[in-house]
Amino acid sequence: MAKPDNEEIRGLRDILDYRKQFDIYLACDFETDMGKSRIPFYEDIGKIMERLGKRTFLPHKELDLNEDPGRLVSIALGIVLPSTDIVLAYLGGESGSTGIVIGRALASNIPVSYLYEENGVGLESLKYGLVSVDLETGRTKTRVIDPGFRGEVYDLIEFKDDKEALKKIDASMRAFYRH
Repeated sequence: MAKPDNEEIRGLRDILDYRKQFDIYLACDFETDMGKSRIPFYEDIGKIMERLGKRTFLPHKELDLNEDPGRLVSIALGIVLPSTDIVLAYLGGESGSTGIVIGRALASNIPVSYLYEENGVGLESLKYGLVSVDLETGRTKTRVIDPGFRGEVYDLIEFKDDKEALKKIDASMRAFYRH
């Protein structure tokens, strides 16, 4: 897939090397305390994908969170997401950005695999959003959309613990990349 090249993203290339190809986008909570506590799990997902020869976009590793939030959103949604094959969406956090990424992925026909804990946040409570960024002001606007599965849902991965999750993610991504 060709890298996006338009006026909106030209000024962002100094923040992230847009030529890096990310095969998988991990949409997850990494901003809250609970999300930060899950970073080792997110990195384990990245290691599994690496063993499959795939690069995973892990926002907490790839983005400088001290940057302007509007620029970060533009990088994540305008440069990285359009070039990925699939989104792995971890529903175990309280981050609104996960729903925004899911919404944008579904609107762009990028398949999504949902990861959720057996007794945790379920799909019925998920809200998606589409975000747009005014590049002059850096302000974001979020529009909540109907959570009905209109885009491609590749997999629903329910798990009891991290070990089970990693095993299921590995199997799911191996099957995805065989297509």
